[in-house]
Amino acid sequence: MLAKLFTTYFWIPAYGMFALGLIAPGDYSAMGWAIPLFLCGILYCSCLKISLAEARGAFGARTLAQVSVMTPMRLVALPLITFGITWVIAPEWAPGVFLASMMPAGFSTVAFTDLYRGNRMLALVVLLVTSAVCPFTVPPLLDWLGEGDARIAWSDIAPRSAYLLALLAIPFAAAQATRAMAPDFVQRHHARWNLGAFISSCILGFFSVAVNRGGWTGLQWSDAIAPFALGCLAVAICIAASLIALAAMRRSDAIAFGCGNIYPNGGLAVAFATQFFPGDARMLLPSLLMQAPIIAGISAYGWWLRRGALARDTDTGTGTEDPKRA
Repeated sequence: MLAKLFTTYFWIPAYGMFALGLIAPGDYSAMGWAIPLFLCGILYCSCLKISLAEARGAFGARTLAQVSVMTPMRLVALPLITFGITWVIAPEWAPGVFLASMMPAGFSTVAFTDLYRGNRMLALVVLLVTSAVCPFTVPPLLDWLGEGDARIAWSDIAPRSAYLLALLAIPFAAAQATRAMAPDFVQRHHARWNLGAFISSCILGFFSVAVNRGGWTGLQWSDAIAPFALGCLAVAICIAASLIALAAMRRSDAIAFGCGNIYPNGGLAVAFATQFFPGDARMLLPSLLMQAPIIAGISAYGWWLRRGALARDTDTGTGTEDPKRA
């Protein structure tokens, strides 16, 4: 039951932890260290299911060709479409939505792809490549389209790149070390590592909100309507692109692309906003509020995939057959 709650019905504890972050009594502003900790926890659990040999094998010519298209779609094309639409609707919130939409594939991408029976190795490569590239796309795009305080100095690129690469390399290396030292243990609990990734993601949702909720102390609840609605719009654009990919690509590859699209690294967006735009609710709130439609979006995408798989099984006679055909 616990496994289904944190996988198939992931949205229930995810929303619960998000809400708890808003209302839990106490001051959590000093616990910003928990955000990168649980980011690493997600990737560590996901990578326990992937051997180093599998990871090396994932970087084949076909995969790299696919990722060379997927990466600019995830990091540049879709964010620019989102920015253009949101700037017309509410220009004061557009830079914050733009920042959140430019994030790389989330650390839970591999776990979601595995859960939805997609190409998890392609998902891993998408995760690694988009995460490595995003520090070099976010600053210039913000500098180009942002205004005033929404701009980021180019001198910040190198330290942020190192920080991001460390968040990727440390949990991946730790997972491979665990696999090498305790292979039987890792294999015995193979089915539980996705659960660990999803639990880490839920806890991350709590701290992302609780640590930063002081940033909108002076705002009214009604002030959150615009950034929330724009976040829903940004997620809808990603869902549309992911459904188009299902029709244009091999299903397992399209699922990897779709999960990385719909579930970007929200924790990283919060970390960016917290570090470089402290106290700026216009930059922080979109990153936080977008987590709600992202959770709904990835859950709806999973429902759509299961529905499609069931329909195919029925058509091929592997599921419940149509009584009219019997």
